[in-house]
Amino acid sequence: MPGLAARTEAFLNETLTWEGIATPLTGHEITKFKALFNRIDPKKVEAMIEASKEDAAAEVAAKEKAEAEKNKASQTELDKDPIADEIEFDDFAKVDMRIARIILVKKCQKRTSYLNSS
Repeated sequence: MPGLAARTEAFLNETLTWEGIATPLTGHEITKFKALFNRIDPKKVEAMIEASKEDAAAEVAAKEKAEAEKNKASQTELDKDPIADEIEFDDFAKVDMRIARIILVKKCQKRTSYLNSS
């Protein structure tokens, strides 16, 4: 494929550019025909597919092994500090969570160590 453009230009006896894409090659002589591609042997294609399957299987096995080692490391961390049991919703509702946004802080006029926030 990399040499296809050069072979096409040689066959058409013309330098091809994107700017000239709309210009037809009428009244133009071409060189003697030479095949741009060779016929592909199906046996070679099948051999390449089989070789790629072997490579893919080895790659998948390596990924699975790495994932298993990663999971094993994660499990040891959980063994050291296990996740706490889940609590019921009623217990969660008893938790007092407050969130505030401080907009302005001023010094109190009568006290030097107090701040007035709002």
